Order: sequence, then structure tokens, then C-alpha cells
Amino acid sequence: AYHEAIQKNKIKEGDTVLFIGSGGGLAFAGAIFKL
Repeated sequence: AYHEAIQKNKIKEGDTVLFIGSGGGLAFAGAIFKL
């Protein structure tokens, strides 16, 4: 999804993006990146 968003110019340099992931046992993680 990240690669596709860059290709379609939906996100660009200077934007802030949030990645969220989940796993087994109710484990969650998130990371915020400024491009």
C-alpha cells in the first residue's frame, strides 16, 4: 500500500504517515514517519 501510494502521488515528501500492524495474541504496534 505504501509503494502504491507513492506511485499514485497520494503521499509526498514532507507528509507524515502512520503505519499500524497487529499480530497474534493481541499484539499491536505503530510507527509514525515524516517523509
